[in-house]
Amino acid sequence: IIPDANANVNICLHGNDITSTAGKKIWYLNKGATVTVTDCADAHGSITGCKNEPAVQVDVGATFQMYGGKITGVTTTGEGIILLAKGNTTTVGGTFIMYGGEISGNTCKRGTIMMANATGENKSAVVRILGGTITGNHATGTSTTTGGGAGILAMSPVEVGGNAKIYGNT
Repeated sequence: IIPDANANVNICLHGNDITSTAGKKIWYLNKGATVTVTDCADAHGSITGCKNEPAVQVDVGATFQMYGGKITGVTTTGEGIILLAKGNTTTVGGTFIMYGGEISGNTCKRGTIMMANATGENKSAVVRILGGTITGNHATGTSTTTGGGAGILAMSPVEVGGNAKIYGNT
């Protein structure tokens, strides 16, 4: 799903899942777009099914907010479950704010929340983890340039506060 630039999209999972049947990313957020995910149900829905691509890719000037739901079951040989970068991953930007929900049970080369190497027009991404849980994610990369960051791999400052929990990532 690619929202129009400057679109403001609010999605309540209401206990339902959004599954990528083709294994592709669920959202690619263009500059200016904002997607906010909530879950109003007791049994939380999830975002899942992505293979070899991040679940969400946030371009320069776009925002992905998570208030509820779960991102799980994403397996990629590439960078990140939530990638804050332009399509070519050399331009870092975008904003990810987590107020609640869970990111767990995912596998990627490096960085569950990943900011790519900053070499382009905008070298600052914003990551704020103010609630929710990031746990049980696994990074498969083993070198200093292609591994690590199973919780967060950051090339910009990261704010962690509120009741956020980040643990058990390898």
